Amino acid sequence: MIKMRRRNDSFQISPEEFKKRIREHWDKPEIRGPNTSRFGTEAEMAAWKNFFSKELGEKRLRILDVGTGTGFLSLSLAEIGHEVVGIDLAEGMISSARKIADDRGLDLDLMVGDAESLDFDDDSFDVVVSRWVLWTLPDPEKAISEWMRVLKPGGRAYEFGVSRAVEMDGLRRQIRENLRFFPNIVVEGKKLQGIQSRYGNDLDGEGLEEKLPLHHIKPDSNAKEIEFFKKYGFIDLTTTLMVDADMHRMKQKGKTLQHKLVCGNYDEIMTYCLNGRKPMRC
Repeated sequence: MIKMRRRNDSFQISPEEFKKRIREHWDKPEIRGPNTSRFGTEAEMAAWKNFFSKELGEKRLRILDVGTGTGFLSLSLAEIGHEVVGIDLAEGMISSARKIADDRGLDLDLMVGDAESLDFDDDSFDVVVSRWVLWTLPDPEKAISEWMRVLKPGGRAYEFGVSRAVEMDGLRRQIRENLRFFPNIVVEGKKLQGIQSRYGNDLDGEGLEEKLPLHHIKPDSNAKEIEFFKKYGFIDLTTTLMVDADMHRMKQKGKTLQHKLVCGNYDEIMTYCLNGRKPMRC
């Protein structure tokens, strides 16, 4: 197999092949779900809009949403008056986001794009946002360096990730992974498909997903993100728990037996916001 040529030597496939697998996974209609099923509730969206209104103020800003998925952050920001560009690696996700935007009467740029290689000029955005994306990347450092490049001096980057309040040991995690498909048999009547990673079948037979540099099951993921933000020049770093937004998200997902078996109680997994500022030029 071709070994990855960047920083993470534990990968056994090329970054290009890995991204191809990710793109193919998120392009599946059953993964995106019908229409707005992966979009979030109105209550959840209201909590995020309230957060951004307080953070960003009333001035209309040009914002880049990296890894927009079905457009949750992009549309939330557009609805409070900002000029938004949303990119995602998967065309299927962009198609879903465009449909939701049309349904909500919103006009914004949604396009296919690579988080690690942004097709935008230097100093072209006031704000960069990204939700639950860095941990999926084979080279998150490259993505963070790109955010710094495309931000205007004084601009801010907001990265939203998830971490476990209580870390699971290896055995507990394996049990949870096996239980993931239990409801498919007992509750949903679906036949067992086997243990799979988030991107379908385990990519190299060695738990490739968990080897990602910022995989969220690793206890030091947030510390590494802070390290990378500092490395590429971000200043005034702060980390905030998204308690209000999480309350709506976890209550919704916590209704399913599968979620309770795999993830546990509402308060075991929390969303945090890491944000930093690009220095002004002298």
